[in-house]
Amino acid sequence: MFLVKPQFEVLFLHNLPRLLNYNFYKLKLTSVKEIAIKKCQDLEKTRKKLNYEMIVLNIMLFVLLILILISPFLGMRAAFRAKGISEILFSFIGLPIICTLVLLFVILRRNKIFKKYSTIIKTEFIPKLLDDEFDEYKYFIEHGVDINKVINTGLVKSPDRYSGEDRIDGVYKGISFEVSDVSLMVRIRTKNRTSYVPYFKGKWYIFNFNETFDDTIMIVEEGKPYAHKGLTKVETEMLGFNEKFNAYTNNEQFFYYVLNANLIARIIDLVKKMHGRLMIYLANNSLHVGINSFKKEFFKIKLKERIDNKMIEEFEEDILFYKTIIDDLSISGTKFNK
Repeated sequence: MFLVKPQFEVLFLHNLPRLLNYNFYKLKLTSVKEIAIKKCQDLEKTRKKLNYEMIVLNIMLFVLLILILISPFLGMRAAFRAKGISEILFSFIGLPIICTLVLLFVILRRNKIFKKYSTIIKTEFIPKLLDDEFDEYKYFIEHGVDINKVINTGLVKSPDRYSGEDRIDGVYKGISFEVSDVSLMVRIRTKNRTSYVPYFKGKWYIFNFNETFDDTIMIVEEGKPYAHKGLTKVETEMLGFNEKFNAYTNNEQFFYYVLNANLIARIIDLVKKMHGRLMIYLANNSLHVGINSFKKEFFKIKLKERIDNKMIEEFEEDILFYKTIIDDLSISGTKFNK
């Protein structure tokens, strides 16, 4: 499922607290503005309703767990007091079974509520933020960047399980890009079970520019690329950079041409602005930037949080970080777009 930028005449997201105030209706508004205000209010009403239901389910969940835990003691109590066999069996077997079935229903209902709210936010709220930022974009809610593009960089190994979501395709300063949440997992087998453990979980950016390079540069923070055969480890004149990053290339002249002192300083500044370990791959006409934070990055949806300026700012920070990368690394400059 993906969303393509709709055409909105008016966006009021930066004034949501004001929009959510019913007294705002006292102003003389155009019909378009009234529709925008009502939409924001409806989203907040929906959130409150779903959050109330979630609270009730959480209370039920707690009570059911307590009943399951104490059911053996109720059975023993019935036995010691010489109660009938039916009461004893109910305490030992019947009550736990009933509580377990209701517990499963509660868990499924909780998951359904959160999924419903997540869908509402991603189909009715996020597109407005994207529309405010992009002239043209595509938003793929249930898809991530192409896993083959990620693996072909050699920065990370091929996963046993991959998932990606919230992919955004857009253009900024003539640079086309795509970004999404990415989770790469390795299968761990033990004697009794098989589990999947993430070794990369965060954002993956791919920028495409006009210039095509014949050589390759790989930079990894606090580690080394999974596959760097044919590349030589190189160092810069900045000791702080060398201590924090490992850099590889097949052409040192090309490396120092691209990674001058100014760009090195910009990379260090970029790391300070993000949360996670940085990976960079430059080859052909693409720049890959991976940020391994070991957590979901895009659109962290919390049912208990109001739809307000704080929520908007957090989402915008996620969305706008592509600008930080392009501007800080000067990807739109003549070096990459001759």
